[in-house]
This record gives sequence, structure tokens and C-alpha cells, in this order.
Amino acid sequence: MHRALPVLLLVAVIVAGAALGVLRQDRADESLTAAVAPVATPPAVATPEPTPAPAAPRGARAVFGHTCGTCHSLRDAGSGGLIGPDLDAVRPAAARVRRAIRTGSIDGVMQPGLLNGREARAMAAYVARVAGRK
Repeated sequence: MHRALPVLLLVAVIVAGAALGVLRQDRADESLTAAVAPVATPPAVATPEPTPAPAAPRGARAVFGHTCGTCHSLRDAGSGGLIGPDLDAVRPAAARVRRAIRTGSIDGVMQPGLLNGREARAMAAYVARVAGRK
């Protein structure tokens, strides 16, 4: 019992403090509500129509520039990325590009699944067709 007494005393102090804090907050809220005069609501202001989201890039060249061109260089797309491989120098086959898109890079810089399905296949075909060609 002697060991439990300090714990019980501590719990009682915490409960009492919490109850007192709640009571003080209630009184503070009441006094604040009484002290603040009602404010007239401002007239409604017409809100402008939200601007539409920018259109997604269309075509493999535009998608490459938007999704891949910040990291990879590809002359045909006009991109000069410095992080990923220069695709003009590597000249990858479509299967290699699809695999890279699906799995990402080993170091994790290129996230897996940046493009999916038809878009990934179209990107792979585009890169294989134009990489390293003038």
C-alpha cells in the first residue's frame, strides 16, 4: 500500500488539474463570448472560377520532356538532363526502356512505374526509335 500511495496521489493531482483546466477554459470561453460584440458579416464576394489544371502533355516527345527530360538527355526531345543516362549515347532497345520504366533505377533515383500501360510502351518505342539518331 505504501508503494501505491505516491502513484495514487500523482493520479489524483493529474485528474484534479485536468478538471480545473477544463473549468478554467469553460469560464474563459464564456467571458470571451460575452466580451466580443457581434460583427456584421461582410457582403458576399464573387469568387473567380477555378483555373483548369494544365493539360497533360500529348505525344511521346512531350511526355518524355515532361516526365523523363529533367533527368535524361535525348536530342530529339530537346532535353539535356544531367542525372540519368544520356539516352543518345546509350541507344537502348525498347525492351530495356520498358524494363527501366517498370522497375526504376537500382539507386532509387528513378522511381518505378512512372508510366504505365500504353503510355510506357509508346515511350519505350519512341526512345528506341530516336535515341542516338540525327
